Amino acid sequence: MVGVIINVAAVLAGGTLGLLLGGRVPQRLRETIMQGLALCILLIGAQGALGVSGDAFTFSVLPYTQERLADTPHDDELEPCGNTVLCVDFAHAGIGSNSCGPALMEQYRFDEREFDFCVKLIPETV
Repeated sequence: MVGVIINVAAVLAGGTLGLLLGGRVPQRLRETIMQGLALCILLIGAQGALGVSGDAFTFSVLPYTQERLADTPHDDELEPCGNTVLCVDFAHAGIGSNSCGPALMEQYRFDEREFDFCVKLIPETV
């Protein structure tokens, strides 16, 4: 329930900021934001179109390697690597690192050093 309240508050705050500041944001930045949102929608749609069973996972398809993303200090300095990089994530440790707030709660940690998982993608027919 708390997550729903936070989500509603974030949408309202973002909508209000967009109305108040939308005309002041440079056109290039607006286009970049819209392209990012379009990519997110595309990935969500792709996940919904594929038959997924078992444990949930996330994926991203980008023209950058994970190393390049980690090593580049600013997004506008990223240069495509020349390949399409598919990154499949089985689990994440959650949010919280004790660097600027409380440590991650035990139930949200992913501490396993080794694990196995299997992903089988089956295109669904319409």
